[in-house]
Amino acid sequence: MATWLGVVTLGLVGCSVDPQGAGGEGAPTTAESSSGSLPPFLDLVGRAKDNTPFRGTRRFRLVKGQGVLEVREDVGADGTGQFAIELLDTVSLLPDTDPVSFPLVHENAARFQWQMRDFRIWSLQQASANYSINLLPTPPPVAGIPCERVEFVRFSSPGERPGHFEADIDPTTGFVLAWREFDEFQQPVAESVFETFAYGGDVSNLSLSRRSFAAQPLDLNSSLSSQVGAEVFVPDVFPSGYELVGGEVLTIPNLPSLSSSALLQPGSWVRLMASDGIQTLSFAHSVSQAVSNAAPGDLRVVSLGDWEVGFGEFGGTRFVVAGRVKVAGLASVVQSAF
Repeated sequence: MATWLGVVTLGLVGCSVDPQGAGGEGAPTTAESSSGSLPPFLDLVGRAKDNTPFRGTRRFRLVKGQGVLEVREDVGADGTGQFAIELLDTVSLLPDTDPVSFPLVHENAARFQWQMRDFRIWSLQQASANYSINLLPTPPPVAGIPCERVEFVRFSSPGERPGHFEADIDPTTGFVLAWREFDEFQQPVAESVFETFAYGGDVSNLSLSRRSFAAQPLDLNSSLSSQVGAEVFVPDVFPSGYELVGGEVLTIPNLPSLSSSALLQPGSWVRLMASDGIQTLSFAHSVSQAVSNAAPGDLRVVSLGDWEVGFGEFGGTRFVVAGRVKVAGLASVVQSAF
């Protein structure tokens, strides 16, 4: 994908803590008690995607400045957590995107697309605290399936991104068949819609997988440093409404398909995830120290689609932070971690 690169000086001060919060690795959860004002099928949405066997083709479109990324994807899952997202057709690419390497980039980003790019409700209870949730007029069927359209508008503070989504949901299953994200001018910046969809569809010719790299979940209720066997840097500051919800230790293999420019280099990484109930923010850092050419304390920033990704090095520890937040928000997260 097309990127832009900037450098922000952080002026980091070294310190670290282990959190004593609750939660496991990023599993979607529903509200503890359903609100009478919320459509009851929203309780189904959190786990529908991972627990539903299906096969379908969908169109994804992303607007970035004057450029448009538009692709068609073959998507399927077996209902046990295994899934596949395969590129069928590239309609258009963002400027400066290499058309030769894009299919490999798309393939390597499959888990990101499944878990974070696509709309999902991680916690209905948390989402209802951070978003105005409204049932809109009934939309046309999606892939022949009648849906209900629900709007999610974040209670944003000044300077934050708007956080405005619409989702077309099958009320019988809670499966999201179409979604769109809007900017502050109410213009769609990202949208996805299934063109064909079949519950229990045949996925025998798809290469299903549960995740891209080996990972060990972390228990946020226990000492993270003891579990990892090394110092763990945990941000004290997240964007308003975000809470730490999960963590894991990733083992990144040394593969030819992972270029030297990849942000997560081969080795062990601690990855922590925070969420506002719908949107997520990821903070990862290397477990072993490494020599880096980056100036200590600098946050280098790339724009990947509608996500901002910051990376750098502090005291020999590499870090990567990513989310649908502004650069200042990323900088605050990193500053509070070291």
